[in-house]
Formats: sequence, C-alpha cells, structure tokens
Amino acid sequence: MTAPGLDRLVARVGIAAAFALFAVACASPAPPAPERAFATEAADETDPVRKTTDIPTSFSQNEVMSDAFFTDVDWIDAEGLRTFFADVPGAGRSWLDGATVDGRDAASLIVEVARSARLNPAVLTVRMQVEASAVSPVTRPSAGVLSALMGCGCPDGRACDRRFAGFRAQLVCAAQTFRALYDESKSGVGQWRVGRTTISTDGYAITPRTHATAAHYAYTPWVLPGRGGNWLAWRVARDYIAAMRSVRTVPAPACATFADVGPEHPAHGAVEAGIAAGYWSGCAADRFCPGDGLSRAAAASILARVVAPRRVSPDGRFADVPTGHWAAVAITSLAAAGLVSGCGGGKFCPDQPVTRAELAALLARATGTAAVTPRGLYADLPASHWAAGVVEALAPTAGLGTCAPGRFCPDAAVSRGQTAIAFARVFGLSPVEPCR
Repeated sequence: MTAPGLDRLVARVGIAAAFALFAVACASPAPPAPERAFATEAADETDPVRKTTDIPTSFSQNEVMSDAFFTDVDWIDAEGLRTFFADVPGAGRSWLDGATVDGRDAASLIVEVARSARLNPAVLTVRMQVEASAVSPVTRPSAGVLSALMGCGCPDGRACDRRFAGFRAQLVCAAQTFRALYDESKSGVGQWRVGRTTISTDGYAITPRTHATAAHYAYTPWVLPGRGGNWLAWRVARDYIAAMRSVRTVPAPACATFADVGPEHPAHGAVEAGIAAGYWSGCAADRFCPGDGLSRAAAASILARVVAPRRVSPDGRFADVPTGHWAAVAITSLAAAGLVSGCGGGKFCPDQPVTRAELAALLARATGTAAVTPRGLYADLPASHWAAGVVEALAPTAGLGTCAPGRFCPDAAVSRGQTAIAFARVFGLSPVEPCR
C-alpha cells in the first residue's frame, strides 16, 4: 500500500478496529491470568499536564514513557541515529549503520517517517527491536523479518496483511498507527486511554498515566513482565534512550520553551514562570496550546501544586472521580481543604471545561479573597450572578482581566493561556524571559 493509502486507512481505523488489524504479540500468547497489578504503587498525581521523565527508571505497568518524549519529533535526527547504530547497547555495531533500504539511507528514512506521523524517531527505533530484534543484529535480517518489521498488520494468531509488507511500509504503518492510538487516548475515545482501567491480554489491570502508555497497550495489549510485551518496550527504551541521549545533537537554547508561546505572545512570561515553578507543562513536546480549554481536573491538579494542600488519599467522595483517576489525590486534597467543590449530584465533573467565573471563584478561595458587594463593573455580570462578588474582588489583581471592554464573559471557557496569566498575577509569579 502507498503512503497515501495508509493515511486513509489509519484515518478511518478506530481503537476497536486497530486491535483487530494492528495488534501484535511480543511473545507467545499465554492464558489470561487473574486480574492483578504488577507492582503496588503509592497514589500520586502523575498526569498529562505535568512533565515526567522520558522513560521511568523502574518499571511501572501504568507508565511506559512520557507524552513529551513520545511526540518530540526533533529529539534525535538521522545523524544521531547513525551514530547510535554504530554502537548499540549490548550489541555493538548494527547492520543499520550505513545501511540503505530501497535505495534510501535507513536512518534518514526512519526519521522522515516518524516526523511525518508527528512521532519521535526514537520510538520507532525502539519498536523495531521490540517487535523483531531488528536493531541489534550485525548482519542484515532476512527479507521475511523485514517484511513484518514492526508487527503492524500482524494480528495475534493470524498471518500478516501483505499490504503492509516491507521495511518502509511497516515503518509508515506503525508510525501512523501509534499516533492515531495516542490521539484517540488524548481525545478520550480510545479503548485504552489515560485514567481508564483496562485489563491486558495477560490479565493485568492497567490504568495508563500517559497517552503514550495508552498507545503502547493499544498497539500490543500485553505486560509480560520480565520477558516481553510492554515490559520489554520499557526495558529497550530505557537502555536505547540513554545511549541515544549521549550522541544526539541538542539544539541551542531557544527564547521560548514552546513554539506557540513565543516572546511576542501575551502569555509568554507567565507560561515560562509557571514552567520554572513546576506548576504546569505543555500539551506536547514543543507546544503549550494556549488557546485550548482547561478541564476541572487539570485546574485542580495545577492548583494543588501551587498551594500544596495537606495530602489526602482518594476517598471516593465524588462518584465520577475513582481512586485511580490521575487527579484523584489533587481533587480530594483540595476538597478536604475546602478549596474545590463538586458540580452537583455527588459528582465533580473532572472533564468539564472550566469557565472564567469558575476559575475566578477557585482563585478567590485559594487566596482567601472574600467576595465584595458587586458594583456592576462588568455589563455581562449582574449583581445577581453567583460569581459577581468574587470576580469583582479579584479585579484589583487583574487576575482574569476582561474579554472585551466592560465585559467579563463569565460563562466562557477559560483557555490554558488565560489560566497561566491569571495564576501568575494572583500568586505573584514574576514573568520569566529565558533569553534575557
């Protein structure tokens, strides 16, 4: 199949179909074991908003790699891969060092395909080793091995789809599938997605902490600790990434952490200040997505880092925030401190967008700012509005500013950029200018 054909295929394949078409096994299937966890982990607040290390130093079935690493298309270039192939950990020189495939330099082809799918080239390289041990050999693998290089289009127990046979076709298929599975988790429609517990094929309860982890399990739903599956994906990634980091070319420091919040952006200084303080991070490796909305769970997670309330273990006080939810500790701790409340009916509505009025109320409670008697500062915020008193109380700090002259737009969803500015102003963060 040509690349455009693969584009059309991945565009119309959902998670359920992806399991049938793309799922692969990294070891011989075993009868499902009883539902269980590989390791007991303390509850924490690892979540899609906060940056994590590229690859965890110890194995957790719930986190194979970070989202920032998974989507960092510029993390390594072709020259860096060629240097890595000259001395692969545990193997020495790989056949890929200087290799050409179909007349193309192999390293350049890997980088080109990965970047076109908005994927880190290192992720594809790791997967080549996990699926077919195709990086470590000194001699070129057979045509049969290369035809099913990434296990893409090779469902468990069935023959591989010949439409995806070949080195380049396998790279394209795997890269586009991984990205599609990542995006489905991020949009909340994937069978495997952040915060949703699903049982792996070998019987482990998995609650992905990152969209990258969800994509790994959607691609191959096995844990297989110590011998294959996503344990092997983590182990190979840990070893390979450490070696790649020592040889990759690191770009010079930029004047902004994120490409979409440059020095000219009104939220630039506030975003950089929050990054430096550890309060928030980007939506991807080089993007902050300042215009995107913010969920109630994400807002709670940020506030918990700022005010550091007494840590309270999740207690199920909100029916829609299970104890395994990525923001459960933050929400429970803030609720116990009286800083957040539910949306009604015993629920918190963690995925519901935060409005400007709601954020104003949240900031007022967090800073101990008492509501004032409304004076009608905003034409669209009458004194009868539930948030009028706290919005006007925050006005001297210009926490949220206005949406138009004389208007506050209380029911409009607040954006990530607006949130960064509001937090910086209300909590006194000094704007940071990286290049000054």
